Amino acid sequence: MRTPSPTRATALLLAMVTGSPGCSFFRSSTQPVAIMATDPNAEIYANGRPVGRGTVTVELPRDRDQTIMARTDDNRTGTATIKSHLGSGGITDIVGGAIILVPFFGLLAPGSRDLDASSVVIEVPPATTAASTAAPAGKH
Repeated sequence: MRTPSPTRATALLLAMVTGSPGCSFFRSSTQPVAIMATDPNAEIYANGRPVGRGTVTVELPRDRDQTIMARTDDNRTGTATIKSHLGSGGITDIVGGAIILVPFFGLLAPGSRDLDASSVVIEVPPATTAASTAAPAGKH
C-alpha cells in the first residue's frame, strides 16, 4: 500500500479548498431577499431604485449594506437597513487560507459576504383618518 506524498496531499487539499462551493469566487455576488411592506399598495425601493409593490423578492449585492424603503402614494414611508457581514464563504476562505495562502484571495470577492436578513418586513404607518386628525371638542 502506497502512502500519498506531501506534494500530492497539498495538491489535493488545494483542489478541494479552491474548487469547493464554499470558495467565495464561486458564489453569486447577489443574494435573494424577500421584502414585504405592511401596506400592500406601497412602492418598494432598494437603494433608491424601485423594485415593485407590496411584496417582492429581489437580488441584492452581498458586499454592501442595503437600504430598503416602502412609500405609499400619500407619502407614508417606512425604512429598513440590511447589513452585510462576513459569510460562510469568507469563513471557508479564511480557514483554507490558514492552511494554504490561495483561498485568502476569495475574501476579495463579493461572495465572501452575506446579508444579515433573507427577508424583511417594512412597517408603513397606517393612514390617518379625518376623525383622528380633528381637534378634540373643548368646553365652550
